[in-house]
Amino acid sequence: MILDVDGVVCIGDDLVPGVGPAVEALVSSPVDVLFATNDSRRDLDGQRRRLAPALPDAYDPLILTAAQALSETAVKAGHRSVRLWGPPAIAAQLEAMGIEVDGPSPTALVTGAAPDGHEPTAPPVGCVELLAAGADWLATNADASVPGPTGRIPDAGAVIDHLAERTGRRPHVCGKPDRAMSRLVARYWGTQVRAVVVGDRIDSDVSWAQASGWSSILVAGPRAASASAGTNHAERGGDRVEPDATIASLADLAGHADTPRRSR
Repeated sequence: MILDVDGVVCIGDDLVPGVGPAVEALVSSPVDVLFATNDSRRDLDGQRRRLAPALPDAYDPLILTAAQALSETAVKAGHRSVRLWGPPAIAAQLEAMGIEVDGPSPTALVTGAAPDGHEPTAPPVGCVELLAAGADWLATNADASVPGPTGRIPDAGAVIDHLAERTGRRPHVCGKPDRAMSRLVARYWGTQVRAVVVGDRIDSDVSWAQASGWSSILVAGPRAASASAGTNHAERGGDRVEPDATIASLADLAGHADTPRRSR
């Protein structure tokens, strides 16, 4: 089972009310579990800290992030130096992969959520010029907003929309639902994995599951992204995208917990 984090397990740095026992029961069951997030604001340690209250003592969660998928995509494309408009967590992941960040000769622009304290409509000077010069553009994710403690806050999609309006270009989005995230899953579970994705977004979580040949469960509670969209389906490549099941909260997952484990 693949669990989204924001809106499903956590709101900001806190657990969604009532989901802690469900997460602990799930990771303690025979079902294989990983967490897959498009969140670009937190590094892996930050992700572990906010998940820790829902996990058994000494449990080491398997966490996959859009920043990991982006960094591997950048390496595969041959980039060795990039310009970044995003939080430090992305820079740390890029540098861990041997990619120089904000050096003198970038060959790509990397974007995520606007760094804390910055407006997503105010990228630093040079981003637009770099794209106009033909540099590649890689983005962690295209989610317009993410649940926060007091309401929804702008996410990486807001940065994309601002730059796209000024340049007429769109990025290669490397997080869910891109295949780069599926390749991260395959690294741990193989290519024949039979998985269920539990997420709160049709356009990223459910679409990712469908594109990967997996099942999906939509969390459609009042704080979920799907609730704000007002629909439980979308269109992808001309095909209708809708979940295999819908629940109000991860706490309601018990009826769907007979998830098949990965093929061995």
